[in-house]
Amino acid sequence: MAVKSLQSCRVRAILSARRQLVMVLTGLCNQIRGLLKTFGMVLGAGSGGVFERAVHEQCPDDPLVRDAIGALLSAWKVAGERKAELERQMIRIARQEDVCRRLTTVPGVGAITSLTFVTALDDPTRFRRSSDVGAYLGLTPKRYQSGEVDLAGRISKSGAAWRAAYCSRRPMFS
Repeated sequence: MAVKSLQSCRVRAILSARRQLVMVLTGLCNQIRGLLKTFGMVLGAGSGGVFERAVHEQCPDDPLVRDAIGALLSAWKVAGERKAELERQMIRIARQEDVCRRLTTVPGVGAITSLTFVTALDDPTRFRRSSDVGAYLGLTPKRYQSGEVDLAGRISKSGAAWRAAYCSRRPMFS
């Protein structure tokens, strides 16, 4: 079993902290919406400044309810600021890594996705075939089996793009 490099573990710590902050933000947002719904105020769709303005506009005049929602809203704002700081840090790290820069050229792949992929694999030389990477990440190809026929299908059509971006076959962080 391969041991991940120290740099990979450091980046994974940032990714893990961001994931936790996203869950905290979602929970706080849902809690605020639920409290307001109890008092007959249903917030429309929106996030960020739109959400904050809607909360201030629809918050009941009751001081106890205002204090409760205000505390949740300030925690939501602080968690959002910290998440944004971590994302800026991840973008800086991704721009410094050649493999991450190549992966971000794939449509739909940004700094967070590329860092997650690169740190999950860490050292690509330990995989003999690209299909081993998919199995390592928990992806399995579609199979058709009938009698003597055993055909393995594709996972996705973007597999070749991942392979081309990742073809340097060197350790990610040196």
